[in-house]
Amino acid sequence: MNKKVLIISSSPRKGGNSETLAAAFAKGAREAGNQVETVSLREKQVGFCKGCLACLKLGHCVIQDDAVEIAVKMHDADVLVFATPVYYYSVSGQLKTMLDRANPLYDTDYAFTKAYLLAAAAEDALETFEGTEKAVQGWVDCFPRCTLAGTVFAGGVNGVGEIAGHVALEQAYRMGKEVWAEDNAGDAKAKHQNEMVFPIGAPNDAFAKYFVGQSYLAPLSVQQVGIYNVTFEPGCRNNWHIHHAKSGGGQILVCVAGCGYYQEWGKPARELRPGDVVNIPVGVKHWHGAAPDSWFSHLAVEVPGDETSNEWLEAVDSTTYFEAVNKKA
Repeated sequence: MNKKVLIISSSPRKGGNSETLAAAFAKGAREAGNQVETVSLREKQVGFCKGCLACLKLGHCVIQDDAVEIAVKMHDADVLVFATPVYYYSVSGQLKTMLDRANPLYDTDYAFTKAYLLAAAAEDALETFEGTEKAVQGWVDCFPRCTLAGTVFAGGVNGVGEIAGHVALEQAYRMGKEVWAEDNAGDAKAKHQNEMVFPIGAPNDAFAKYFVGQSYLAPLSVQQVGIYNVTFEPGCRNNWHIHHAKSGGGQILVCVAGCGYYQEWGKPARELRPGDVVNIPVGVKHWHGAAPDSWFSHLAVEVPGDETSNEWLEAVDSTTYFEAVNKKA
């Protein structure tokens, strides 16, 4: 089922980097069969909110400018996408003004249940993006039926066109293409189950904090040698981690269905297919998970050892993940 996707681009520069991110997202969403409309705030007249709250009684803003029509489009869209440059570690003034003017949507029968954020900045540190994400998350939190479903940050781009070739463009395109992938998630999960003899298992809630995305766990053997079937939804991966042991120890992965990746710190990622085996020694920092567009399952075999433990480290962020899968060995 196709969805109405509304992209609100707030770049004040024609062809700006965040606007290019928006175009990449739009391309992916259209190719997936969705109805996509992009509104450029640069071309609109959007005045500041007066704080009169008349909109909550009237159902629309008393200021007659382009924000009224944009708010109606937002109300009717299934998916909202906000594209912005990072200004002073937050959203652009243009986007903040439009979010304020969308106040008439509060406590209505709005259709949108998903929001996405695309941002670009001259600085490339991850913390550069934190304030921008927090600002949009705050707006989304005011609409209980909506969630901030995904973000893309392109750091280190300043002048118009500098984003060309940036990995964030591929991330935005893939995100757009999969914007409503969960509509088919049930069928995809069933299809994946049919591809292997081992059960997918239950949601891996006990270890959810060590994963990006949804994983599942099915214990196959808990005596003698621990063997577990671990399943990852598309794009899901575990955090960087290290297996420790005084002697012996480590882990063996036996891939049984789908497509995934394994990467050791400082090395290119390795693509994994059914039948592939990965021997993970102790002391090696690594992660593993699914490809962006495929479910993935592997058996995790615990190698017996003395004083074995697992050290969980930082998450594999989107930039690291997409760079890894695009530059696989």
